[in-house]
Amino acid sequence: MITAEENIELTRVGRGTLMGNFFRQFWLPVCLSSELKADGDPVRHRTVGQAILTTGRFPTEDAFVYTKAANPTPPHEWLAKLAIATTYHRMGLAGPVLLSAALVGLAFAI
Repeated sequence: MITAEENIELTRVGRGTLMGNFFRQFWLPVCLSSELKADGDPVRHRTVGQAILTTGRFPTEDAFVYTKAANPTPPHEWLAKLAIATTYHRMGLAGPVLLSAALVGLAFAI
């Protein structure tokens, strides 16, 4: 059994409290997809994947980053980029989302 003081210390979540600091350190916010700001990384993966599908070759230069035009890039993550582009082409935005969910589920199932 914990004391009343320990109970207060463990249940208060305001700034500067033990649990408040803990929650702020490990907090994973949840929001609606409409509240998310545009993130270029998923779009970039899809665009590079579409370029690979269209040309049949791996890109050797990063043509999609405006700050580092023609920057040499190794063809890593090529399979993921192809999978994202293919599922997006066939299913729209739901494709990459379902692919990601399936891979996360598979990882937990193993």
